[in-house]
Amino acid sequence: MSSKPEAQLQRWLTAESQDRPEAEREAEAALMELFAALPLHAPSAGFADRVLLDVGFPHSAARARTDLFAGAWVRGLLAAGLGAVALGVLALPAGIQVLYRLGSLLTFGELIQGGIQLGTEALVALVAALRLGSWMVSVGRALTLPLLTPEASLALLACLAVSGASLYALRDLISRQRSWNYVDS
Repeated sequence: MSSKPEAQLQRWLTAESQDRPEAEREAEAALMELFAALPLHAPSAGFADRVLLDVGFPHSAARARTDLFAGAWVRGLLAAGLGAVALGVLALPAGIQVLYRLGSLLTFGELIQGGIQLGTEALVALVAALRLGSWMVSVGRALTLPLLTPEASLALLACLAVSGASLYALRDLISRQRSWNYVDS
């Protein structure tokens, strides 16, 4: 250390040891000057990578820089997807022919009517589900509202205590060592 940081350190220690009201401000100022006089050290560029290697994460730094398509799983999934698209393109003429044959069985009006009926049935099912949900919420509120009173909480606590004592007694009866001496006499 040079003489300047030593002087600042002595000034800070002296100010900290005094019991004057302004000594606290002087100590704070001396400490800030001491920290300002210290040289700034920054780690080297590969410091984090070396630490991760020492800790046991050998591929963590390299994994962050890898290409998306470098993994075998990604390339396999990409190949499978392209294969599925190719099969779909090859099957397209047969699919169009099937749709054409089905189209001759159904008229455009029947398709529209079926779509409307499907939408209507879906909405009716949604309304029924919402009504059931609303009913379940009202039943839940009706059951929980009385339980919020102190009397109901005390009754629940008493039931819990009785069931706990019963369970303890039952476990004690089951695990007690049996003796058949009274049967023979």
